[in-house]
Amino acid sequence: MKNNSLTDLYKLFEEFIQKSIINSDSFLTDDKGIFTLKNIKECVKRYIDNPQEGKEKFEEKIKKQFNDPENPASNEVKIVFAHINWLWAFAVDDITINGKKKAVEICLDKPEDIKRINDNKFPIGFGSSGTFHKQNKYMEINFILKLLEYLKKNNFKNSSDVKSKIIEICLFQKYNLKSSGNDFSNFFEKIKKSCAMYNILLCLSDPEHYERIASDNHKNRIVESFDFLIPNSDNINTDEKIFEIRKLINIPNFDFYGNELISQIWNPVITDSEFNELQGLSIKKNIILYGPPGTGKTYTANSLAKSFIIQKIIKNNKTKLNNNDLVSFDKIVNDRIINLQLHSNYNYEDFIAGIRLINGETVAKEGFFLEKCNKISADNNKAPYVLILDEINRVDLARLFGEAFSGIENRNKNIDLTIGGFKISIPENLYIIGTMNEIDFSLERVDFALRRRFLWFQYGFNSNMLREIINKKIQEFKKLEDKIDIDQIEKFIVNAENINERIANLKELGKQYEIGHTFFSELIDITKEFFGRPGYKNKIDIYKSNGPCEVLWNISIEPIIQAFMGNLDETTKNDKIKEMRELFFYAEK
Repeated sequence: MKNNSLTDLYKLFEEFIQKSIINSDSFLTDDKGIFTLKNIKECVKRYIDNPQEGKEKFEEKIKKQFNDPENPASNEVKIVFAHINWLWAFAVDDITINGKKKAVEICLDKPEDIKRINDNKFPIGFGSSGTFHKQNKYMEINFILKLLEYLKKNNFKNSSDVKSKIIEICLFQKYNLKSSGNDFSNFFEKIKKSCAMYNILLCLSDPEHYERIASDNHKNRIVESFDFLIPNSDNINTDEKIFEIRKLINIPNFDFYGNELISQIWNPVITDSEFNELQGLSIKKNIILYGPPGTGKTYTANSLAKSFIIQKIIKNNKTKLNNNDLVSFDKIVNDRIINLQLHSNYNYEDFIAGIRLINGETVAKEGFFLEKCNKISADNNKAPYVLILDEINRVDLARLFGEAFSGIENRNKNIDLTIGGFKISIPENLYIIGTMNEIDFSLERVDFALRRRFLWFQYGFNSNMLREIINKKIQEFKKLEDKIDIDQIEKFIVNAENINERIANLKELGKQYEIGHTFFSELIDITKEFFGRPGYKNKIDIYKSNGPCEVLWNISIEPIIQAFMGNLDETTKNDKIKEMRELFFYAEK
């Protein structure tokens, strides 16, 4: 659905089509007549026909292909290839503005050419492309090159024809949807059937019909979540299913990302893997989210539980979807989510059953879990209940469950307990989500019996989630919106990513010691405190001496790193912390 806030994005794409594809002029610079079929074919020859093998980074390979001292590409060809990289990066928001500029500059070896790139061609973007877009970059660029070669070869005269042909090609690539007389098979035969660019270009070419969703996994999640609305849809493709779903959801002009009530149903998790937490919970009934503190495990567990329960209710009851119906789910859902914070003193007697001294007499007493199981079994409404066990690393989970441990797998089976003659049966509609801080309890130490009863999902630092949290906090404190420099925020996110990459690569630490995105998001809470102070009235420089970034470093980030490196000698520790500080404040001026 066309999003009015993305008007500038659509305009840029339209301008690119008019200037470069139709008129053959550069869209990124003032060069005229360089975006020709001949120059695009030269890019194809260097990039596709003569690929660089080996383990070098993508950027290094590009430099060899276009800046080989013995056979360098012309400046025109390099600028044309800069357009290819621009098209790959410009429409998504999980590549920073600086990242988009760097992508464009990859093969431009002359500073004067880099300076000629127009800075106003780099918008924030319409949404996350998912990790696949970056991991599949070589093939994504392949497709863009072949697409542009095809478009230039056919010499289109107007924008609507160009967009129609782009849609036709993308659908052919995604679903092998043929139209009469097309010659796509041979032209795109070496291009994989899976590319994020298909989704990106579909949305840019026809935003009224195709969603601002670049990730195939996200599109599949939407269909899985709302397929009850379109029961007879086996013969239509995923994009058409989403179009039909949109028509049947009775919420005017909603957005699958922007409408909180809708997004909490289909998108409660931050991972982008094909097999996600919702599927894991549905199949196995028991999952564990593990990783460093501050990576959103507890928040996601609750979002996941809420989404899972709502999905089951609306599918089972064929509930209509409008704002009033969705709002009414809140109380129903909250009553079916059970939260338990575990700690080192919590034991079997608290959880399953124990002997209590009451009025001078010893009495067998049901524990928390046994009581909940009995209550759920007596409930005639078989919609799901979800038990969230927070920080399972604080207890021995097998001992906590005792005899009931086998019941996690064997639902509705009566298990005799050794205390009070009680029996326990874990209901079919009780699902369990555990969270575990990997720093406190390494996954390698988890015994096999526990591991096989749960599906495990790893959580780490997530730059997209950090950006989302920061943007949400800024929007909530509207006074910051025109006071804070978005480029500085992007630098901050990149620097946070760089710190965690360094931590993950340190032999003394590793990925399990990443600093969670929620700790970095505290920057905005700190920045609020500077609002209106002398020196911060017009614009807030987050990197200013003794400013927000320095406060965050001093009160949060450095102490965390200090704690992580507690076993190192002082000299080594200080050297590592100095290195991290330089990464944190990199490019602050």
